[in-house]
Amino acid sequence: KEILTWVELKSHLLATYKPDDVQRTLRSELKAIKLDVNYEENVLKFQQIANKIESKLKIAK
Repeated sequence: KEILTWVELKSHLLATYKPDDVQRTLRSELKAIKLDVNYEENVLKFQQIANKIESKLKIAK
């Protein structure tokens, strides 16, 4: 399919490249979590980010 307009091109590019970028960002957030005295808060942050990654993977399939 030939892309004719900017809107179509933008939609195509976002659909193609943004999911990987989102996954990369979420994984970077997981790696950036620092373990400190507030262990429960760190676990909660980790679970929230991990759930986002899992839900994005399900959507991508």
